[in-house]
Amino acid sequence: MTSSAASADNSGDIGAVSVLTERTWELLSEEEKNHLNVGDYLDGEGLWRCGVCHKVKGRPDAFLTKMSQERQPGGPNWQFVGAVMGEKSLKMNWPCCDCFFKAKAAEELRAKTARYREDCFPSKRMWEMTFENSTRRSPEIESAKSYVKNFDVLRKDGFGMALFGECGTGKTHIAAMIANALIDRGLRVRFCQLETLFRDYTAERDKNEFLRRLSASALVVIDDLGAESPQLKAFAFTVIDTLYRDMTPFVITTNSDFKDVSTRTDKTDQRLFTRIFERCPTPIYISDVGGSIRGEKTVQSKKRYRELLNITPNA
Repeated sequence: MTSSAASADNSGDIGAVSVLTERTWELLSEEEKNHLNVGDYLDGEGLWRCGVCHKVKGRPDAFLTKMSQERQPGGPNWQFVGAVMGEKSLKMNWPCCDCFFKAKAAEELRAKTARYREDCFPSKRMWEMTFENSTRRSPEIESAKSYVKNFDVLRKDGFGMALFGECGTGKTHIAAMIANALIDRGLRVRFCQLETLFRDYTAERDKNEFLRRLSASALVVIDDLGAESPQLKAFAFTVIDTLYRDMTPFVITTNSDFKDVSTRTDKTDQRLFTRIFERCPTPIYISDVGGSIRGEKTVQSKKRYRELLNITPNA
C-alpha cells in the first residue's frame, strides 16, 4: 500500500491507525484490493485487520518470520523479502479472517440452493412461490410455516403434510412455499407430479436405485395426487411405501376429500391412504378463503392486458 493511502483517514477507534474508505481503497495495489475491503484498517503494529471481526487479514512476511522464529524454532521457513524502501513495502501474507469464511459459506449456500431449486421444480415460476412473496394470510399458511420451523424434529419421525381442497385454492402454492423454505436452508427437496415421476421411473433401468435417490431427499412433494389409473395407483403406493419405510417426509396435495377414505373399497387405495395418514396424521383442508389464487391471478392479468392495449371494458 502506498504511503498516501496508508496515511489517510486516521481513526482513534479499535486501535486503528488507518481506516480504508472508498476514496483510499482506490490507492491500493491490485493484490491488496483482492484481499481488503472498505472499512478494513491498519493497526498500530502495521497489520491489516478486518473492519467487522477485527481479525488479522494481512501482515508482512517479516512479521511472520519473527513470529515463526520465536514460537517455532526450526519450523516453517517464512521468506524474508527485504526492508521497506520509500513507498515499497514488504511482501504481504494474507491470512483469512472469520468474515472471509462466513462469506465463503454464504456463497457456497447460495450456489447450492440455486442448484437444488433448479433440480427440484418443474417450472422456474415456482422459484418465486415463497412465504416472503405471499400476500395471503391464513391458518393453513401459518401451519406450513410451523412445519418448516419444526422440520428438524418432525423429519425424525418421517412426518409430512397432506393438503386437500378444491382446484385453485393454493395447495400447490403452499407446498412450493414449504419446498423453497427448506431449500433455502440447504436441504434437497423433490417436487413432482405422479405422472412425471412415473415416466422417469419407467425410463430408469435400475428401478431400486431410482427409488433410493428419491428417498434420499430431505422432503418429497407429490403434487395433485388424485384419481389415477390402476397402473399409476400401484406406482403411487410403491413411492409412498418407499418413503414410508425410509422415514422420508412427504407433502401430498390432492383434490380428494380425505373424509371419504374410510368408505373406499379398493385395497390399493386403503393401503395407500393408511400410509399417508400415518405420516400426515391431520390432513389440512385448504379453503377458498378470499377467492382462489388462480382466479385472483386471472383477474389481475386480464386487467393488466386491457390497460396495456388501452381497452375499455364493456359496462
